[in-house]
Amino acid sequence: MPINKKILIFIILIIQIFNLKAHSNAEIYKEISKEEKNFILKTQKKIENNTKIHKKDANSIIAWVRPGNMTVLDFLAASHCAKNEKFAFRFKDSNKTRLYYQTLEAYYYQCSKNPILKDSMSNSKVIWTNYEDKSLFKFPEKHLFLYRKNTKTFKKIINDAKKKNPSLFKPEINKVYYKNENSIHIMGKKISHNLPARKIAADHCAKYNKNVYYFNEDYYSGIKSSMLFYCTDKTFFSHPKTGKAVRYTNDSAYFIKKGGSQNKMFKEEFKKYGAKSLISYYFFEASNDYLSTLELLYRAYDLNVKADEFKAQIEYNKNSKYSEGEKLKSTKSLIDKGSIEIETKLTDASIVLSDLGRGYYEQSLPHAYSAAQNTVQLIITFKNVGEDIKSSGAQGILRNFGEIAGIFQALPEINSFVKNMNSTIKLVFGGAKSKKVKDKGNLTKALDELNL
Repeated sequence: MPINKKILIFIILIIQIFNLKAHSNAEIYKEISKEEKNFILKTQKKIENNTKIHKKDANSIIAWVRPGNMTVLDFLAASHCAKNEKFAFRFKDSNKTRLYYQTLEAYYYQCSKNPILKDSMSNSKVIWTNYEDKSLFKFPEKHLFLYRKNTKTFKKIINDAKKKNPSLFKPEINKVYYKNENSIHIMGKKISHNLPARKIAADHCAKYNKNVYYFNEDYYSGIKSSMLFYCTDKTFFSHPKTGKAVRYTNDSAYFIKKGGSQNKMFKEEFKKYGAKSLISYYFFEASNDYLSTLELLYRAYDLNVKADEFKAQIEYNKNSKYSEGEKLKSTKSLIDKGSIEIETKLTDASIVLSDLGRGYYEQSLPHAYSAAQNTVQLIITFKNVGEDIKSSGAQGILRNFGEIAGIFQALPEINSFVKNMNSTIKLVFGGAKSKKVKDKGNLTKALDELNL
């Protein structure tokens, strides 16, 4: 049946309209208007008096801006990134750099050729960018990277991504944002003791033979509103600048000199083993990780009955029915015997592990490294107490009675115990290399940094 002429003309007309509309959309940005040119000239003049650059490179810019001039700073960032044919991106937490000029805090911008939705470190959402679709420009080489407000194109990209993954912009708890020998910044969890973050911070500071300090109201003081922990070899009773109270520290000298109990600050940690002091707590932390290492290594060598003994000891140490002294004594005895036997296996080059055995060996490495970390904490705590006793004489002994009891219940020869444990740990990592066991976390390198 032939198509009616009027219908055919109507269809052609509709197609032409759509073609015209598509062509129009593809050339939204033909030339910048007079108003836009004036805006560019005015904003360029404001940059010098209202902004100060801290640092810039091909991928980012960090700068300060006077209050009320955010558009000027966005313009500066867009201009900087445009030099490398990239768009500028500002995040929700871009103003949490903890870099100050007088009372102003610097802002961080990232430069990228492709659209970015969030900060790769904190997952913070992009709240401003000059990104736009290149196909919408007649002269992209002239106009694509100019400053502009958030576009509909980018808003749609953000909304679509959020619908697809509602948790896209949620921070990763216990992630380290920044660290050096004096501090570590970790994303914490609200309404929580943040025990994992405290442990990460303590282990980090121990690498530099320092104690960790965390003060009241420092929950948001770190980079990108993270928790700020300090590493120091000095003892503080309050923050040296703000005067805020100590919220957490593993510095034995703090408790010794203040005459306070460790139980309140370490209530959750001590509860795990029924420990009464930092000395015994770190002993159990190191020992239980080491017992897990031995368990997995014995399974790697198909010695499963003995492996079960190590596993049982870990559960025994967590059982509140038994006294601290009983746990300390039995743990030391089992570790001494277990270390001697496994060293024989580790140094026997003729033994070839099965695939299952190598799997168990691989699983043992993170526990071995964690045990080494805790031995460092144990030695630092032991040293603090020892120095106080040496300098204070009889008075020091009385002040440290709780810690001394913990030391002698655990082992009077603590240095040799730690030395033997770390010697075996080094053998474990050396054996992993010779037996071609994977070290996924590159823990061998991390172990070297502990300077055992």
